[in-house]
Amino acid sequence: MIYIYILNYCSWVVDVEGFDTSLPEDEIKEALTNQFWLCGGIVKVFLDDKDPKTDVLNSHATIVMVGDDAAENVLELNGSVLGGRKLVVKAKRFPGT
Repeated sequence: MIYIYILNYCSWVVDVEGFDTSLPEDEIKEALTNQFWLCGGIVKVFLDDKDPKTDVLNSHATIVMVGDDAAENVLELNGSVLGGRKLVVKAKRFPGT
C-alpha cells in the first residue's frame, strides 16, 4: 500500500545516521519524525535491526518522504543535532518515482 501511495508523488529515501540509540525505538522514531516533519510528508520511518552480538540498535534509520523539495530540505539538516548527537543525512529518489 505504501508503494502505491508514494508512486503518485515525488518521493525520497532519506538515510539518517548518528542519533542516540539508548532510547526505546518508538521514542527514536518520534524524535526523527519531529526533526524531519517540516521537510516534507513523512510516509514511514524505519530503524535498522539491533546488532545481534550486542543487542543494541544500530544508529541508522531510513525515512520515506514525499514532496518536491523534501530532499533539498532534509539535506539542510545534515550536521544538525538530535539528542546531543550530530546527524548525518543523505537523500536519494525513491526507485520508480
